[in-house]
This record gives sequence, C-alpha cells and structure tokens, in this order.
Amino acid sequence: HVAYIRHLDGKKAELLDYQLIGRALIVMAMLIAATFYIRLEDRPTLQSNARLGLLALVVVCNLAIVRLCFELGNQERFLYDSGLSAILPYITPTTLAPLLIAILMGSGPGLLTALMVSLFSAVMFGNRLELMVMTFLASCVAIFICRNIRKRSRVVTAGVVSGLCIAVFTFLFNWSEGLPIETILSQIVAAIVTGLLEGVIILGVLPILEGLFNRTTDITLLELSDYNHPILRRLQLEAPGTWHHSLMVANLAENACNAIESNAL
Repeated sequence: HVAYIRHLDGKKAELLDYQLIGRALIVMAMLIAATFYIRLEDRPTLQSNARLGLLALVVVCNLAIVRLCFELGNQERFLYDSGLSAILPYITPTTLAPLLIAILMGSGPGLLTALMVSLFSAVMFGNRLELMVMTFLASCVAIFICRNIRKRSRVVTAGVVSGLCIAVFTFLFNWSEGLPIETILSQIVAAIVTGLLEGVIILGVLPILEGLFNRTTDITLLELSDYNHPILRRLQLEAPGTWHHSLMVANLAENACNAIESNAL
C-alpha cells in the first residue's frame, strides 16, 4: 500500500513537472512574439525605457491580480462551494492592463497587452480556450470604445461594455454546455460588476501612471485646453491680440492635423 502511494505521488510530481515545462514554453513563446511585434509595429516602445517600463509594470501587476483571483479557489469557502468557485474567472480584471496601455500608449500596444493577459489568464485557469477568446474580445471592444478618448466617463463606459461582452459570451457558451441557470446568472452579474470596477480603478490609476512615466493622455490635454484655466484667462485679459492670434494659428494647425488623420489635440 505504501509503495502504491509512493508510485502515485511520483506520477503526480512527473505530471506537474510536464505541466510546468509546458506553461514555461507558452510564456517564452508569447514573450518572443511580443518582442517581434514591438520591433515591427511599435519601434518607439523598443527605444524608450519609460515606455517599456510602463508596459512591463502594468502587465505584471495585472497578471499578479489574476493570480490572486486564481488562488482564491484554494480557500476552503471556494473549495466546497462549486457555485462560488465558478465565478472566479469572471471576477478577474483582465481588461485592466489593456485599457491602461491603450490610453497611455496607443491601441497597438493595448491590443498586444490584451492578447498577453488573456493568454496567461487562460493558462492559469487550466488552459481554457473559451476564457482566452472571451477576455480578448472584451478587451478589444473596450479599446475600440476608448480610441480618441475625450471624456473620462468613456473609460467607465468601456469597462461596463467589456463586462457586458463577457456576460453575453458567458450566457451563450455556458447555456449550451448545460450549466444551471443560477450559476450562469451569478457569472453574468460578476462580469458586469467587475467591468464597472475596472473602469473606476483605471480612472484613479491613470493620473499616477501619467506622473510616474511622464505620459500625457488626450484627457489631460483637453483639461489643459479649458478656457477657464487661470493662465489662459490672464492671457485673454492682458494680451487679447496675442490670444486671438494664437487661437487662429491653433485652428489652422488643428484642421491640418485632421486632414492627415493625426492627433489634433
């Protein structure tokens, strides 16, 4: 009996070793692919330590949160409640890093981040392909909503819509798999609430990352262009000619940027 138990333990350890090697290879392949993508499509990131540091910090922090959510499944309350453990992937904030990177660095790096976070999250939760597709789709929709962002409220909207995407996908997939309707409803609610919280968290984290990495988003530029800014009001009062001339030149520059599809802000 003891020998049989040792045999099973050896088999289990061997299986875990193979799983670890397989996951390490997946991570390595993804990092190599990300390096090639940055080299081909995002050269400024490759040439800037600040951009690389921002990308690495946000992705690592997001994956740490994903891992923390996964580890909740080892708690006694989750181990003995299948309904509660079923919502774990849906309270995982996988849209957090992609949206932050898309707003701070652009849509291209944001999509790369979305793919990385979705892939690693799916690996953590047991190589679940549907989870990877679902979270990647939600991140892509959120990034699409936040392109050329002009209002902070759109960040929250993007978070909620990403949660709704996951909710719809969850309902269709799990309903076809025959899961109990109570479990599906709890997963839908968890996905929507998580999306809302992601939007709120991003609004709080954005100013901190802007200051740390010297990034200026379109939202900040809009705030600086407010005519009620003290410096602009002083210019209107003390140098109205210079103020009017500056506005005319700025309008010409804005029209030129719009004509070549550049960032007019």
